[in-house]
Amino acid sequence: MFVSNAIVPMIRDDRAGNVVMVPFLVVFGLMVTHLLAGRFVVRRRELRTTTYTVTDQRVIVVSRPLLGRRVNSAYLRSLLPPLVVSESGSVGTIKFGQATVFQELMREGNRTRRMEFVPELIEIDNVWQVRDTIARAQRELPPH
Repeated sequence: MFVSNAIVPMIRDDRAGNVVMVPFLVVFGLMVTHLLAGRFVVRRRELRTTTYTVTDQRVIVVSRPLLGRRVNSAYLRSLLPPLVVSESGSVGTIKFGQATVFQELMREGNRTRRMEFVPELIEIDNVWQVRDTIARAQRELPPH
């Protein structure tokens, strides 16, 4: 009903129909733009504002999404050995253990539920040196 009430006056070039339809089209256009390109912009900004800190016991990830600040950490003892999963020259990504596709889907699908945090260090300079440093720190942890 709403669609026919908005489109029919536009076809007849009625100004009242345009008053309703133009804001609708603007909002619709912004939503489509966000779905197509906005996610990439938001993701890129989050990556640029993320810092990683590795101590002798923990990996700490501080990210600044559009609003606020998010801090996550994981103990080295609870993480699997670090792996370089992608690299381009000396820049790469470090993951802790190789997750199965099912585990990745579960992690993505359950963002609202607090799951065990498994860090992923993205766009790391000197990626192999950082991986070796983390692996050494894991090996040198005192036993429980």
